[in-house]
Amino acid sequence: ATGTIQGRVTSREGAALGAATIRLEKTSTGAIADRDGAFTLTNIPVGNYTLTVTYVGHSPYSTSIDVAGGSIARLQIILDERPSGTVVVTAPRSAYRVPTSSTATKTSTRLIETPASVQVITAEQLSDQRADRVNDAFDYMTGVTQGGGTRAQAYLLRGFAVDDRFIPYQIDGISGGVWRQHEPPAAIIDRIEYLKGPATTLYGVTQLGGVLNYITKKPKAINEASIEVRHSTYASQFSPLGAKNSVSMTADMTGPLTDDGGFLYRVIGNHNNTTTFRQDVEESSFDLFPSVAWNVSEATQITFSLNINVDKGRWDEYLPVPNRDLSKIPDIRTRINEPADYYWDYGWGI
Repeated sequence: ATGTIQGRVTSREGAALGAATIRLEKTSTGAIADRDGAFTLTNIPVGNYTLTVTYVGHSPYSTSIDVAGGSIARLQIILDERPSGTVVVTAPRSAYRVPTSSTATKTSTRLIETPASVQVITAEQLSDQRADRVNDAFDYMTGVTQGGGTRAQAYLLRGFAVDDRFIPYQIDGISGGVWRQHEPPAAIIDRIEYLKGPATTLYGVTQLGGVLNYITKKPKAINEASIEVRHSTYASQFSPLGAKNSVSMTADMTGPLTDDGGFLYRVIGNHNNTTTFRQDVEESSFDLFPSVAWNVSEATQITFSLNINVDKGRWDEYLPVPNRDLSKIPDIRTRINEPADYYWDYGWGI
């Protein structure tokens, strides 16, 4: 034999508590009160049960009820409002959020207090984007557009043209770098800080669109080591899958040089080998970035870093457009350079 439980849930003031949760303890039977606070539980086996009612912002209610066969047990349930308390919501901190920047003021200043517009791209974001070079992040930065192909360092910053004649970026706040054929590898970059607008003229940078400041990774006081290898390929109408391949390899080691942590080290090596979509055009680069940090005191650290870069590849002047007539553009596999035209560039800096 079975019975039925019917009832209505209201507040102490008599307001209907729709969406209150009703359940019979130690069973799978339950219900949600309708907009009038009413509920019905049917086909309940005969017996004694504990009925529990809960509603957000109100104290739970429990009562014992006997269910008789063929009968309907009716309840009027009143819930007391629970005193207001503190609700704490926790969430993991976003790895993309950086609270401070040093590019605009040359000191570590909170972005909200910086009197200039600064956008920051973190190493975590570069890693999530699988960026090989920092320009892979430009699509996620407002006001930055790269031109000049895959090698030339030519930009539009907020609409102002900037090229390598004006040193379009800084390394740790200092103008210049050892890269001439491409952008710095993402493997050595801790974050990118883009200072927007003519405020850059205060620091010897003449382009009005802004400046890109690449903050490099620094030695750490704990031992860490990682090796990453990435491979990519694609297929097109001119090449089958697997014919065009790119490989990227990165090794990163850091830790203390002395037991007291007075000296720290970090060594980053990066190699990229890319077969481009252009016929017989390959690009290869190698970067070695060792650094040593001296903790002079708790408030002072001096870092020495060395960057060695070697680039080589085939020159590619892309496709000509005779008389600006698009109908005369040659086949995409056409390469106007001589087979022996190549570049080999190297540099180093401290």
